[in-house]
Amino acid sequence: MSLDSTLTDEERLVLLCSKPDLQNVEVEDFRQLMTAHMDWSRVFGMLHTHGVMGTAWQNIERYFLVKGTEKAIYGKFVSSVKQMYHMQKMRGEQQCRFTLDICRELDKRGIQYSLLKGIVLSQVAYGDLGSRDFKDNDMLIHSSQIDEAIAVMKEMGYVQGMINYKTNSVIPLPRREIMIRSMVSHEVIPLIKYIENSPFLEYHALDLQFSLDLMTSRRTDTAVQQMLERSQLIDVAGHPVRTLEWEDLLLFMLIHLTREATSELDVMAYKDILLYKFMDIHRFLGSPQVIVDWDKVLQRAQDLNFQKEVFYALHYTQTLYGEAGQEGLLDKLKIEDREFLYQVYPYNSEDIAIRWQNSFEERLFDTNRPSKLQKSNPIVPGKR
Repeated sequence: MSLDSTLTDEERLVLLCSKPDLQNVEVEDFRQLMTAHMDWSRVFGMLHTHGVMGTAWQNIERYFLVKGTEKAIYGKFVSSVKQMYHMQKMRGEQQCRFTLDICRELDKRGIQYSLLKGIVLSQVAYGDLGSRDFKDNDMLIHSSQIDEAIAVMKEMGYVQGMINYKTNSVIPLPRREIMIRSMVSHEVIPLIKYIENSPFLEYHALDLQFSLDLMTSRRTDTAVQQMLERSQLIDVAGHPVRTLEWEDLLLFMLIHLTREATSELDVMAYKDILLYKFMDIHRFLGSPQVIVDWDKVLQRAQDLNFQKEVFYALHYTQTLYGEAGQEGLLDKLKIEDREFLYQVYPYNSEDIAIRWQNSFEERLFDTNRPSKLQKSNPIVPGKR
């Protein structure tokens, strides 16, 4: 039984909206769904929750609006998705400008950095700043230069704190809280700047990360330094910026996806398994600009003990999109016990907080799963 056969019309349409290239049979299905009666509020909600608004408009424009005058069964849906795409594009362009300013300043000061995801994926995997929305900007910096980088950003008006939406300001967090975050996490408290007279990007935020072992207190200083030394320059909006070598960037993305997908905190915050994260992997691997040496990826995953993270992310990307890397890749990871595919863990812990009983696709499209978890209290003691 295929994945599509288990989905509702609403879920199938959302999945099709996330695919970069539809096969002929999928195009026909897409067009029929656009003219079918269904719960359009659920479709719109899932597109927004799963970060698929931008790609949804591109697929509507490419596969449905062939003549440009076609009418969807729910006309407001098309115009609303189009508006969201253009809003994302304007926000993405602003994100790009502010992030490039920071990159230039770090370059001037001799601080090694590499951009992760965000505008890099918009450029390399999507080719369009409106296709993929992102609320913050991830950057990898070695722990020895974190303080220098923070000082640079503070000079540029950024604050380590939390947003007060009522006063349009960033409230600095206490020094103690800032220090504790760095001790128990892979990143520092986000640096945020309020942007005046900017309705689509009120705040520009950067997450400075200094460890690959996300959501733990474990450090990977040597691996981070090696990745930064292997980093490459790419062109973003006509400016050279640093990102990781493709194998390293892919490994980071796979780790990041898995750690969030298996985090109890992220489950309860509706951020664990979101379609755009798997879409990122799929589009990255399909980009003509990206050539991945899978032997390097597998060797680095083994050296750093991230085989399970790689397996999890690629396994579910394959479930959704039918392919993820070279054929037989998952078998090369030699993982026999796959119970971890259904497990969720507390922050910085190997205890098992949740064991999922339902399928991945049921979880993916059930945005109300946190309330169900609270009711059923599925806490199960044990180790990963």
